[in-house]
Amino acid sequence: MDEQLLKKLMSEVDWADWEILHSHFVHDALFVIEQGEDIFELAAAVTNNDAALVEAKIAQGLVGRPDGYDVEKWRKSGQRFLTLIVSPYVLIQCMEEAEYLELYKKRQALIGEA
Repeated sequence: MDEQLLKKLMSEVDWADWEILHSHFVHDALFVIEQGEDIFELAAAVTNNDAALVEAKIAQGLVGRPDGYDVEKWRKSGQRFLTLIVSPYVLIQCMEEAEYLELYKKRQALIGEA
């Protein structure tokens, strides 16, 4: 992955509650990345129009659109999401903040900023 792109993506990642994300769901712009997958890798693939990688992740069930069941569960639980906007899409991932910090440290090490 391109270092500049990775730095840009790392600077743009944020946390969001479901209420903030709901409008993106309504506009069919929301994609859920399964836990354990690298949200930065997928965001880079979308940015670089790497359809083969994105399609492979979708086919494997590692990326998909949320359904009504997911939405209701998240709304009731107050779930927070790691969120990355890759226009016109919004990528989200259920992740604990400690888990994100570990991922962030690994990514920083890869780009020489640890």
